[in-house]
Amino acid sequence: MMKQSVTAASGSPEASGTRMYRYSTINSLYRTGNPIYYSFWAYFPQVTTLSQGGFFNFLQIQSIGPSGTDPVWILGIQPSNFTLRLEWWGNLQMTGPHVGESGGKAYDQPVPIPVGRWVFIQVMVTPREDFTGAVKVWQNGALIFDMSNVKTKYPESLVAAGTQSFFIAKNAYGQGLIPTPNHHYVDDVAISPGLMPYP
Repeated sequence: MMKQSVTAASGSPEASGTRMYRYSTINSLYRTGNPIYYSFWAYFPQVTTLSQGGFFNFLQIQSIGPSGTDPVWILGIQPSNFTLRLEWWGNLQMTGPHVGESGGKAYDQPVPIPVGRWVFIQVMVTPREDFTGAVKVWQNGALIFDMSNVKTKYPESLVAAGTQSFFIAKNAYGQGLIPTPNHHYVDDVAISPGLMPYP
């Protein structure tokens, strides 16, 4: 089990937090072009909201772009309700997520995150630099986000041949969380080529 924390309060000049990566596994899987399933159990001891201007990244689907590594898709929380939010990052140097779209996009859903008990979260991503990618999110076995015909990464041509350009990071990263410091716990992280069963 791992404890992840955010300590940056509202108005702090810098965000804070932790990130967890598994490089070699993601590197070998994304190059097949097949979907990647990233699952974990999480425990939230308290309801968390965000102050004005605050943000929280719970998981990032990342890719190397013209200026370095960017979050492409972000799993976070809705600022005033303790529910999961899926975001297309607003500072990307590419169009998307769908054909004809650009700029940041936020997608919300109504299912609350359980507090004081373990919750099973699973994210599926199909790595694509064109509009044939997909992102899905399950909470306790229920599909809560289902994005298809979307980009999920920058073009592979932006990196040297053989260089890893696609990543998944399990985060606790942000600032302006209420309460602060803010903690949650993670256990049984799995990376798989197929959907992991929910008990």
